[in-house]
Amino acid sequence: IYSIKKKYRGFGNYYGIENFYFHCGLRFLSKNLLKKYEKKDVIDAGAANGGTPAIFSREYTFRNIYAFEPEKNNYIKLLENIKRFRLENVIPVNKGVGDRNRKFKITNEEGQSHISVHGSQEVYCITIDEFVEKNNVAVGLIKMDIEGFESYAIKGAEKTIREQKPILLISIYHCGKDFFEIKPLLEKWGGYKFMVRKLNPHHFFFDTMLIGTPV
Repeated sequence: IYSIKKKYRGFGNYYGIENFYFHCGLRFLSKNLLKKYEKKDVIDAGAANGGTPAIFSREYTFRNIYAFEPEKNNYIKLLENIKRFRLENVIPVNKGVGDRNRKFKITNEEGQSHISVHGSQEVYCITIDEFVEKNNVAVGLIKMDIEGFESYAIKGAEKTIREQKPILLISIYHCGKDFFEIKPLLEKWGGYKFMVRKLNPHHFFFDTMLIGTPV
């Protein structure tokens, strides 16, 4: 991980293996498969301070990376890192994603910020389907790591997933039910095969990802 820290110096003290080494699961996919998604767009839901958008921008040949981050302190750091690393194809979006357009309160816990009735910030969530349609986005990859709100965001991306068949990198460890319910939901929509991989070797269940590829 030391060479990675040197390459991405500036992201603070945390260089998670799940992001900076495994690339949220993309390293489990073949180069031939990834080549099919060159010059397509990325929806990065839960961009935090910009670590994953930086990976998608610098290590791959995607077109635009739409980096969704609703928490204001994370968003400020995201903007700083876009500038620091000259991530010209990363487009920051100061919103969350969900099953419908609505407002929530969110905590301020850096990378673990999450929706809570006790949260101090009010944030706005939109659906991926609406964003994609309004902005004419050609989606090649959807990555979600949004602290337990993944199942709602997936429902708000149904049309995009059904019609555009992007690669899916979905965190399924924040809520116990997600481990059992997200994969069957996506399987009902058809057209995918899946693998489950745990990207953090230092914890029993952290960073367990559902990786979906079109068939």
